[in-house]
Amino acid sequence: LLREFDGIIFERLHVALINEAGAAKLETLQRASGSPFLSSEPERFVQKQQATVKGRGGYKDTSTATWGIHAVGALATRATGKGVKLAILDTGFDFTHPDFSGRTIHRKSFVGTRAAKDNEGHGTHIAGIAGGDRKGRDGARYGLASGARLYIGKILDDNGEGTDGQTLAGIEWALE
Repeated sequence: LLREFDGIIFERLHVALINEAGAAKLETLQRASGSPFLSSEPERFVQKQQATVKGRGGYKDTSTATWGIHAVGALATRATGKGVKLAILDTGFDFTHPDFSGRTIHRKSFVGTRAAKDNEGHGTHIAGIAGGDRKGRDGARYGLASGARLYIGKILDDNGEGTDGQTLAGIEWALE
C-alpha cells in the first residue's frame, strides 16, 4: 500500500513522510475503512531553542558543579550512565572537544552533510550536559551520564534548523 506514495517510511515509528502530491491521495485513503493511517499533516520546519537565564531556577555555577547539574539533583546520585545508550539529536558534536577524547562516539548526519560535525555549538553543549564528564577541565561537574555510550545524530543544520523528516530519521536511527 505505501509503495504507491513517493516519500520515506519510518517503519519503527509507524510514520510515513510523503510528498505534497501524495497528500490528497492519502486523505482519501484515510477515509477508507481499515486504513493504516490515523492522521496526516504537512511537514514542518523545526529549530533549536535558546535557553533563557530565567530557566535557571535560582541555580548558579559553583566550583562543584554547573547550574544545570544542581537543577536536576545530579550531585545526590552515584549513577554514571554505564550501560546506557544515549542519543543526542541536535546540531551535531565537536568531535575534537578535549573533555571527550578517548570516548567512542557513534555519529550520523541527517542534514545532507557527511559528518555530524557541530559548527553551531548547540549540540555539543547539550551532549556535554547529558553525557559529559563528572569533572570538567576546571574541576566543576557539568555532565550527567559520563559512562553512557553516546550516539550523536545531526538533525539540525549549522543554523540550528531542520525538518520533521530529519527529526524522524534521527529518532529511527537512534532506536536501531
